[in-house]
Amino acid sequence: IQGGVKGKLIIVEGDFEDAYKYLKLNILDTFDKPDMQIYVELDGRTYKTEVIDDNEHPRFNHPIPITWNVEMKTIKFTGVEVDNFDLGFSNDEVFHQYVNPHGFKGYEMLSTELVDKKNKLTIKFEPERGIPNCPW
Repeated sequence: IQGGVKGKLIIVEGDFEDAYKYLKLNILDTFDKPDMQIYVELDGRTYKTEVIDDNEHPRFNHPIPITWNVEMKTIKFTGVEVDNFDLGFSNDEVFHQYVNPHGFKGYEMLSTELVDKKNKLTIKFEPERGIPNCPW
């Protein structure tokens, strides 16, 4: 694993049924399903998925190229309910979670279900090559 392991961090899917419970509801929200987008902050860059409209269980399947290494820094995930109607409402953050994938088995932290309140996000790391069980 010297030099790191290249691969893809995949933002797989989410469960945002509780997205509106943590926002100030208005009459439109009670009849609407969330329009979700995920922001990922990694190594000083911000990546974002496409917006998935009207879906409490969006499937993003969005790959982000990464190089995992034992000194990898914390990755921040933010789920945003996007205002698509241009009615003067702002986008609302309904999910926040951090992953610290450092250490010899840190890559395992990149294939998991992240939970914030009752909202969930599934991520998966797909390395380009196998990672040995014993790093030395």
